[in-house]
Amino acid sequence: DGYTDGSFRPDQLLRRGEMARYLAMGANVRQALPLNGVASFTDVAKTDSLYPFAEAVIGKGAPLRDLSNAHDGVMGTVNGQFRPNDYVTRVSLAYSLVQAMGLQGEAHAFNGELTAFYDGKRIAIDDAASIPASLRGYVQLALDRGLINARFAVTQGPFDLQPTLHAYFDPSKTVTRAAYAVAAGRYLSAYRAAED
Repeated sequence: DGYTDGSFRPDQLLRRGEMARYLAMGANVRQALPLNGVASFTDVAKTDSLYPFAEAVIGKGAPLRDLSNAHDGVMGTVNGQFRPNDYVTRVSLAYSLVQAMGLQGEAHAFNGELTAFYDGKRIAIDDAASIPASLRGYVQLALDRGLINARFAVTQGPFDLQPTLHAYFDPSKTVTRAAYAVAAGRYLSAYRAAED
């Protein structure tokens, strides 16, 4: 996806309105509008070109793999608002991509320690406490499915014989358009792999 001037703007931060369009058009999200004709939020007009995408991504049963039509939407609202101009964070991207894969049950069932896999070992996520408990299963699945990377850092004290590897998720870090493009490509590969 690019802009009318032919640019892609990879370093530009991704907004929720953009992500709603991308998820509805490329992440196996069921397209639907409310049957009662009443908008689900107060800050996107029904005449706005974003409106049908926003309704699709917040709708119950949005993931196509949810045959029961009972899963929550792949994006949420805040106090009745969609907030299309807010920036997307890494934790909200993890939620959306894992939810679009139809893995809500698996994400909700997670209750372990958040870890990243590196060199045959599980390494604890150092900033796990800054991730809401209700979203930790989504983060773990995003890491395990390779949708989003952890960030690694090495520390070594002056008298330590071996360095220590640390893993971080950076949940509140905002997502660029380039980072979303990478995650979307990985999502597509993971989604197709699950069909095999």
